[in-house]
Amino acid sequence: MAAWTPRVIVVGLDGASWSFLEPWIREGELPVIGSLVESGLWGDLESTLPPVTFPAWHSLFTGLNPGRFGVFEFAQLDRGARSIRINSPRDMRGEAVWNLAGRYGLRSVVINVPTARVEEVNGAIVGGPFTPVRRLVYPPGYKLLLRVVGYENYPVELTKVFLQHSRDPRGVLEVVKRTIDSRFKLARLLAGKVKPHLLTLVLFLTDSIQHFYWGSELVLDMWRYIDSRLGELIEEWSSSTLILCSDHGFAGVDRAFNLPKLLEELGLLKLKRRVSSLKLKLLRTGGLVRAARMLHLDRPVLRLLGAERLNRVLSAFSGGGRVGVKGLESLVDWGESSCISIRNTIYVLDRRAVDLSELKGELLGLRDDRGERVVEAVYEKSEVYRGPYLEDAPDLVVLPREGFTVQDNPLASEVVGGLGEGSWKADHTIRGLLLIKGEGVEGRGGLRVSIYSVAPTVMELLGIPVPENLDGEPLATRSLSHAH
Repeated sequence: MAAWTPRVIVVGLDGASWSFLEPWIREGELPVIGSLVESGLWGDLESTLPPVTFPAWHSLFTGLNPGRFGVFEFAQLDRGARSIRINSPRDMRGEAVWNLAGRYGLRSVVINVPTARVEEVNGAIVGGPFTPVRRLVYPPGYKLLLRVVGYENYPVELTKVFLQHSRDPRGVLEVVKRTIDSRFKLARLLAGKVKPHLLTLVLFLTDSIQHFYWGSELVLDMWRYIDSRLGELIEEWSSSTLILCSDHGFAGVDRAFNLPKLLEELGLLKLKRRVSSLKLKLLRTGGLVRAARMLHLDRPVLRLLGAERLNRVLSAFSGGGRVGVKGLESLVDWGESSCISIRNTIYVLDRRAVDLSELKGELLGLRDDRGERVVEAVYEKSEVYRGPYLEDAPDLVVLPREGFTVQDNPLASEVVGGLGEGSWKADHTIRGLLLIKGEGVEGRGGLRVSIYSVAPTVMELLGIPVPENLDGEPLATRSLSHAH
């Protein structure tokens, strides 16, 4: 056992859900997670709407719905500027559980949380995939430890593979293992130095691998490896309360729903460019360069890819078959459009021209050429969000049925069709997972828990007061009493 034991360890598994893990558990492929299920408290974790990394991880670690901190998706409409804003951790308002713990004198180590701001904390924080490399760790003195373990906030080798739309898993597994190793090694090193009461680490690349390699042996191999590393962590810190959680779930897809194309056909979205002009525009705008910089592609890599392959970066990281949100921004005739969609969300630009009830009816009545419904549910913002940033929220959130992925391509030939080259093979679902194992934790399954309940549950386990303004409550308070 390690010399120092954290009170609570939170391991975030991006895109994990029982729907695909349970069959592997029954087959004996994931013995460690299987043993946790047998003795722990577990169930489904209901994500944010839409179920996306931004804002889901921030909601999970703050207990706040997006209306309280103003981030609703990776990208969202800036209503005043009539432009699309790409969000980053710097846009995340609100106090995460490690910030609150620090105010009560508790130390934290936070590693690779996609939405976490790298800022002064009582302990140490290491940025995730959307943090600039130059500001990757606080305190800065721990930079050497990152080099020692080979920590990258997102592996450049995988970025190159995805840019070229490669489906060849050869060599990818080794990158995956090396990346996972770096997270767990760094957790041990920082825990030894900081002696945290709360240890939090997130494995984000699970999301990327599942998007691109769903249905392949690579995905199972990745989870086998995660399972083994979890076993080592549990053996080292067996007296800690362990929480496994995810920001959303995952399921395979075989059909694409082009939401902007539907809005265009309904006369609500007007475009100002043809396809050939769009291609020229994408190659000439700085949007591609900004996207490349966000992915930390250095100049030699950019020169290697060239303009044509770089042009695919937005579709590669937006699910394939998309022009990307910045490309969409350049296409829209803002003066003539009544609506604009960004991924699963719809913003009304001219409220006099849009009947939300009629638009919801169009979406819910949409069927593909097999006669299957495309959309599971449509929510108005007042049904989903509350807080000071409600006015900034999308007017509608569209939840597709399982098997469909929403794409951002208004230039598609049809509203609903097959998947194009480079499209994701799987996409997010609203049901993630939660599992808690520790002293005093009642072992039972079948829970349905809100993502907003995780942060207050962690606070209670740490023994610190839970703020009254949170959108979730501690889970099963009496059964989660801790010996510390």
